[in-house]
Amino acid sequence: MDSITYLFAACGVFLFLVLVNQGFKYVINIYRGLTGERMLRRLRYDLYGRVLRFPQPTFRKVSQGEVIQMINAEVEPLGGFFGEAYSLPIFQGGYLLVILTFVLWQNVWLALAAIMFYPLQFYFIPKLQRRVNLLNKKRVRLVRGLSERIGETVSGVQEIHSNNTARLELAVFSNRLNDIFITRYKAYLWKFVIKFINNTVNHLGPFFFYSFGGYLVIQGELGIGTLVAVLAANKDLAAPWKELLNFYQRRADAAIKYDQVIE
Repeated sequence: MDSITYLFAACGVFLFLVLVNQGFKYVINIYRGLTGERMLRRLRYDLYGRVLRFPQPTFRKVSQGEVIQMINAEVEPLGGFFGEAYSLPIFQGGYLLVILTFVLWQNVWLALAAIMFYPLQFYFIPKLQRRVNLLNKKRVRLVRGLSERIGETVSGVQEIHSNNTARLELAVFSNRLNDIFITRYKAYLWKFVIKFINNTVNHLGPFFFYSFGGYLVIQGELGIGTLVAVLAANKDLAAPWKELLNFYQRRADAAIKYDQVIE
């Protein structure tokens, strides 16, 4: 093929692969949502079946607001995680491997520069995520207690009015809201520390590409086209890596919710 024919043939292959990629995403998203909803439906059915099998003394220790909160609100985020539990790491992990393979094929040293800070993320992120997990676990317990308090208030509102204890109830409710606020605020602080580390590491890759890769180009050991191709690939590298890190955070949060509900 001459240059013009080869150009349009390559563009045609590119367009075909884009359509294939979007088709994969469409099918994955459909089955991801379907799987999540089926699993969520089954989990709520099993939980309700467990409630029906509770012995009578259990109902005196567990309020109806707490049970309703668990079956309805607490398991709702689990549905989204059920759907992506396998599809997201496989899809994004495969995408990441393809890009790394391309960069490695272009230049070994540039590939090492692209992933040199990933071990730091593997080391620090789980430690920081553990703090966020503990705070989320505490938050779930506090929200359950808040739901229980609201249920008691609604069921005993006549006693509150007759004894004129509305201000006392508001004070207790305010303290509970403040505890939830402080817990969520601490979780936000650690969560954004994790985000800061991830974003900083993601931007260190281009720094080494421009400096080290530019040096190789000036020395004539690397073509400018190869450097541009690696820079473009590195830009795409950040997206799947970020998705995998977010998946790890959602997985840890879902594990806490699931363990507390099952408990």
